[in-house]
Order: sequence, then structure tokens, then C-alpha cells
Amino acid sequence: MRIWKGFTGQTSQAPSKTFEATVIRIVSGDTVVVYDEARDADREFQLSSIRQPRMSDPDQAGYTEKARESLRRLCIGKPVTVTIDFHKPAHENFRARDCATIKCKGTDLGAHLVKNGLAGVLRYRADDGDRSSNYDELLVAEAHAQENKQGIHSGKPKAVTKASDASENATRARSFISHWQRSGRIPCVVEHASAGSRLRLYIPKENVKLTFVLGGVRCPRAPRKDGADGEPLGADALAYTTRHAMQRNVEVEFDGIDKSGGFIGSVWLSKDVNLAEGLLEQGLASVHGMSADQSQHANLLYAAECNAKTEKRGMWAEFNADEEARKADEKAKQEQERLASTKADQLKPRIEFLDVMVSELVSPMSMFIQIAKQSKVAELETMMADLAVSQMPKPADFAPK
Repeated sequence: MRIWKGFTGQTSQAPSKTFEATVIRIVSGDTVVVYDEARDADREFQLSSIRQPRMSDPDQAGYTEKARESLRRLCIGKPVTVTIDFHKPAHENFRARDCATIKCKGTDLGAHLVKNGLAGVLRYRADDGDRSSNYDELLVAEAHAQENKQGIHSGKPKAVTKASDASENATRARSFISHWQRSGRIPCVVEHASAGSRLRLYIPKENVKLTFVLGGVRCPRAPRKDGADGEPLGADALAYTTRHAMQRNVEVEFDGIDKSGGFIGSVWLSKDVNLAEGLLEQGLASVHGMSADQSQHANLLYAAECNAKTEKRGMWAEFNADEEARKADEKAKQEQERLASTKADQLKPRIEFLDVMVSELVSPMSMFIQIAKQSKVAELETMMADLAVSQMPKPADFAPK
């Protein structure tokens, strides 16, 4: 009104765009990654107008992980509504990023953090329109947190907790494996996935982190960040594990350890949903026979792979059952021939002719012999002659001086 009639703030982007997505990763206390189904792509957003606790501030550093954990519990794997507020251009050491107001079941993620004292609200100039579309609610939430002395406003520093690493080496891993095997399914949080079948887990109850490998399956190798050294479908296997298990609450069963200290076993996304089974059913992994046969879920794994072959999914897109059966029969026939040849060789008597000398006759059926090598025989005869000379009796009239 009046002098502000027709005023429009300086915004970096035209009208806000709203879309539905699913949260697949919490990067930090103010940044999340969502899966945009319409674009079939992962998109990273910073929550508008808030700032997570500073790691450089000793009084706030401990709240950084708490803020990240609060977001994880609130929205990981859940549908959200994303409203893009503005684009923040690259500045000095900070890369460009999109800022958005994100709501999960009606709860503003930014306001949730601010209200619990796990983030602060940024202040702007009056003519700066690059701010959250829910900015007023953020200010109210911050006032509530300050009044109730929540989190970073409590005046109480929070120490940074450091978890121990059970996979530091094989010796350390062996000290944990017996206890965990007896415990059955153990609640964990998936912190990171480096490949479709290789995870980094955290056990909150024991404050322990560990490297975990899915037993009984082999996933294609995932490519590096530059896209090199990857195998076909390696990126797809990693994407599947990331979207279904990343930062989720899961349960694990331990089967054993490998030589580097990694733990081997099964990951259950829910009571009846096995991560390895899902990878096999999508054709993003194959059964590793030796490892699978040692697993108590071997039948489950073989059935999932058989289903993927039947449906020709993933790596089994060109699978031919008749051709595979022919190859299997040929391999079995070759193995039978090899075993028969080995058995025949074992049954064949071993005959070797040697030249020997009889050194002593004990009885008509027992004697001592030695292999007759001319060099050895000559050496032995010389030695015996020397011994005979040294043991000859002395003459009776011999008188030493």
C-alpha cells in the first residue's frame, strides 16, 4: 500500500514450483535429497531460511548430528511436498543450490527443527525476497524454542559422540561376531551404501559402526564418482539399495566375517522383506553358490533368482533356459569324466624299479637295503674302511712315549 504499491521483492526465481517427492537421504541438518518421480531423478534441496548448528561452535557441535537424526526419523522414505522458494547462486567456496520449503504430512521440516532448537532462522533485508514461503512460522517457532530454552538456546553444550568401529580389523570383528550371532535380528540404521550389496551400518544400542556385506549374493561393481570402473547394472543395484535401505531402520542377521573385518549376513527392511531377495528379484544380483548354501535363507535366495530369470529382468534379460540347461548338462558330464579319470589314476598301482644293495640279512623274510647309487656306495665304503682302521687293536709291545 501507498509507497509500497506494486512492490516486488528481488527474487532469484519466478513463482514457486510445488511437486510431490520421496525423501531418500538426509545430507545434513538442513539439506535433504528427494526422488522426483515426475523427472525420475534425485534432487538435493537446502531447507529455506534456516541454518543448522555450527560444527565450529563447541556449544552447538553436538546438536548437528541430533538435527540430522531428527530429520531422518521424521521423513526418511516418506512422501513430501516440495515448494521451491529460490535458487542460491554459487558464492566463494559454496556451490549453487535450490532452497525449498518441504512438508511431510503437513509438518514443515524447517519449522520442526527450529521449534526443537536444532536450527536457527536466517535474517534478511526488507527488500530481499529470497526467503522461505513459510518464513513467519519459522520466526514463531524460533521464539518458542528460545522461550523454552530448547537445543542450541539452552545454553548447555552438547558433546559430539563418536562411535567405535567394529570393522577396524578382523581381530576386532571376531570379538563381536559371537555375541551378535546369538542375538538373532539386531536393529540397525543404514548409514551409507557403497554398492548394491555393501553397506555401512550403525547399531545405536551399542554405539558401534560396522561394514556389512549381503551374504549369498553378488552385485555388479558400482562405478566411482567419475563413472569409471563400474560393471553393467552396478549403478542400478546401488540406486536400488539407496532408495530402499539408505538411512532406514533395518534388522540384520549375522552369518560370519570376512578376512578384512567386514560382517556377512542378511538385511531385513521389514519383518518379511529381505534386501538381498529384492536385488535378486530385480535381476540386479546373482546368487553366490558357496555363500548362499551356508545361509539359512538359501531357498529364499534361489527362488528369487529363479523368478528373475523367468521374468527376464535385469542381468537375465537375454537368459535362455534351454541353453543354460544344455551348458549345465555339459558341465556336469565334464565333471563326471574328470572324477572318473582321477579315480582311475588313484586305483592304478604305482610301480618303481630301483637298484639296491642288501646291507644286512636279518631273516629269510627280513633285510636291510640301501639304494645303490655309485657315489653313495663309494663314499660309504671309504667311511667303513676308515672306521675299521681306527678301531684296530694296538700291538702288545706298543709303548707310547
